[in-house]
Amino acid sequence: MPSTSNFHFELVSSESPTERSSEWGQRSSRQALAACLKKMGLEAKSSENLTIIGHTYLENHPKITVSLSHSRKVGAAMLASRDKYPSVGIDLEFLDRKVANGAEKFFINEEDGVEVWEDSLRTWTMKEAAFKALSPFIAKFNWPKVLVLKDIWIKEGAFGLLGSSDILGSVSSENRDLNGQEVIVSFAFLNPFQITD
Repeated sequence: MPSTSNFHFELVSSESPTERSSEWGQRSSRQALAACLKKMGLEAKSSENLTIIGHTYLENHPKITVSLSHSRKVGAAMLASRDKYPSVGIDLEFLDRKVANGAEKFFINEEDGVEVWEDSLRTWTMKEAAFKALSPFIAKFNWPKVLVLKDIWIKEGAFGLLGSSDILGSVSSENRDLNGQEVIVSFAFLNPFQITD
């Protein structure tokens, strides 16, 4: 995983949201985004007023790439300099979430590394993070169809597209304790190829 001085992320949680969990999760990811901006020395006037363009950068801060995620009562945000990473992805899930038997066929493929079979929930979050980092730029790679999780391979901390050994970025995950519950947080960083807007 890249050095934490190259990116910022925040998790925001609540033990008892007053609204439906999905609405609170979306709001909490915006609060996490505002907290990330503050870490970078930038103020957001309102967490509700942070417009993200093309799922990659902030309207008022075009040199910062961004990704959001939420699950139940937790929201997450990640920011990095677009000079370092044209796109980033973050995903989180509670560790107690169960992956349905047989669901792996929708996101694990024959080019994945052996490590992805050890923890299907962790693999799911890493693929989601890689998808978020890759999908805004998928046309740059001449991908012939709609991108789905199974089209992305993960191997030894790297990710790429099926049928190609080209490493398009890095991916990692870690566990975090939030109010006594563990979550998996996964991060993906698209390599700074010759991607231009």
